[in-house]
Amino acid sequence: SLSAYGQDILTLTLTGAAVDSPVKLSVSSSCAAAGKATVSPASISATSNTVTLQYRDNGCGAIQPSDLLQVVVDGTSTAKQLTLPIDAPSASSIAFISSVPEQIFLKGSGFTESSVVTFEVRDAAGNTLPNKSVDLKLLTAAGGVTMQGGLGVGASYTTQSHANGRVSVQVNSGTQPTPVRIQATLSGTTISTVSSNLSVSIGLPSQVNFSMSQ
Repeated sequence: SLSAYGQDILTLTLTGAAVDSPVKLSVSSSCAAAGKATVSPASISATSNTVTLQYRDNGCGAIQPSDLLQVVVDGTSTAKQLTLPIDAPSASSIAFISSVPEQIFLKGSGFTESSVVTFEVRDAAGNTLPNKSVDLKLLTAAGGVTMQGGLGVGASYTTQSHANGRVSVQVNSGTQPTPVRIQATLSGTTISTVSSNLSVSIGLPSQVNFSMSQ
């Protein structure tokens, strides 16, 4: 088993390879094909009966529990496979990414009344992590602000991070202008953050409520 973001040496043994009779080999990896691992070299001209490869995990454990490697003797059907278990990286932080749009307007104003707030789950290396459970909670009560499905203050909405490590929740305005905060917590942990940059505004000014005086 390989630790998350670890590297190791893989050894191939074969017969019939010599300086005057090299054996050409090709190495494939499901993780490398997904850009989540590197195998070096991937193409070999073996001149001895033992060949070593350098394998490095680049976060494959976050998307699958093991890597399937295959070595093929070029031009033949001779092949060998190896299943290499890879540990999944642990989540170490959750970050607020954006509120789109950053300003919404009072309920019933006729203007934009909802915004999508996005967070991102990351590991210790700063890479995003998919399939992580995140609890989202609304912290703002003013004016009856709600989030996903009409949930109010104190209610929790749980969702899984997507392939890009992100989770999103929709926020709907209430009847009072106010800044809005959403708390995101990695389920079962104390890893948490709070959103920013989202507010409920009053909309356009009303002519009958405008005055000027000295």
